Amino acid sequence: MLACPRPAGAATAVTLHPMASTSLSPDLRAWAQAAGYTSLGDEADTNELRPLNGANIRYHLRPHDNQRTILARTEPDSDPDEHIVLLIASPKVVEHHLYSLFGDDIRDDLALPYLQLPWATGDLAPGYTLGTDAEESQVLVHHSRGAVATAPDPDFALLTLVPLSHLLGFSAADLRRAFMAEDGAPLLSNGYYAPR
Repeated sequence: MLACPRPAGAATAVTLHPMASTSLSPDLRAWAQAAGYTSLGDEADTNELRPLNGANIRYHLRPHDNQRTILARTEPDSDPDEHIVLLIASPKVVEHHLYSLFGDDIRDDLALPYLQLPWATGDLAPGYTLGTDAEESQVLVHHSRGAVATAPDPDFALLTLVPLSHLLGFSAADLRRAFMAEDGAPLLSNGYYAPR
């Protein structure tokens, strides 16, 4: 699974704080709705995309240090602690990551096979490398743009960052098509990332 680890078939909730760096495009909001999410507000002026099936896992999106966005996971019923999944450098990265997250749910709803996205270090998209930060977290680095995203959890860093390096090479429309296509085209070709 590309995006944030979660049990197979489990829908999630995403909390969105109303700041420019974490606002979602109308297309991504529609994609989330197609995946079975509803948008709720609360007294803290946040918006939450919550699965209609009431799943326990939630993903929270909030600004961090004026330059990055945090995507964190909580499981309120069993583990209320926040677990940071990604530190993300730009709105485009956030959106492409979430297209995959919601895309998995949409494929499940349509009874399409799970998209196996290769995630070994050797599968990185051209122009990307992996490094580590001061906390020894894995960092996805683009050769000209610098750090793109950081994954603090060593158990899921490659599973998250390697596919993300490929997702960023596709338009939102192409990603939607890929998650609706049985073979994952145009993102995948014969089970591997399609050349760009």
